[in-house]
Amino acid sequence: MLNNIALFCDRINAFVGKSASWLALAMVLIMTINVFMRYLFALGDPWQQELVRFMHAALFLLAAGYALQCEQHVRVDVLYQGMNQRKKAIVNLVGTLVFLFPVAISIIYFSYDYVLNSWSIFEGSAEYKGLPGVFLLKSCIWAAGGLLIIQGISVICRSILVLRIASHNARHDMSGDV
Repeated sequence: MLNNIALFCDRINAFVGKSASWLALAMVLIMTINVFMRYLFALGDPWQQELVRFMHAALFLLAAGYALQCEQHVRVDVLYQGMNQRKKAIVNLVGTLVFLFPVAISIIYFSYDYVLNSWSIFEGSAEYKGLPGVFLLKSCIWAAGGLLIIQGISVICRSILVLRIASHNARHDMSGDV
């Protein structure tokens, strides 16, 4: 059961993260076009620059859970790398409950009015000829918090499974059965 929950959570973040990763390619292409248009033809609009910023923000926010899944997040590995699987599972379990969940919930809670106010006016860019849909970008803040919570659930499930296996192996070794 725990493994199925973890796999489901992992699939969600993998789908969103891999889909969002295409924004990186789009950003490079659009920025290249922007540079050529600006320096070769002296053309350019604020919305072009804004589009790259929007995509960068969306990529960062939507891929946060996937980065955690792939263990590409920030971690102090000085102690962690030398730990056995059981100790790593404990660190992951405690870290998720004490740090990840409160931060992810805080992100959603403290951005609540910010995002809802943006939706209430269907906020667009403050820039002249800027992009509409700022409210959609701001919604990615909630998505980031939610995706981190989803991945945290996966981390908890996997940590519990590792601890159960370690506990079972320890009992098995103590009973003299090898």
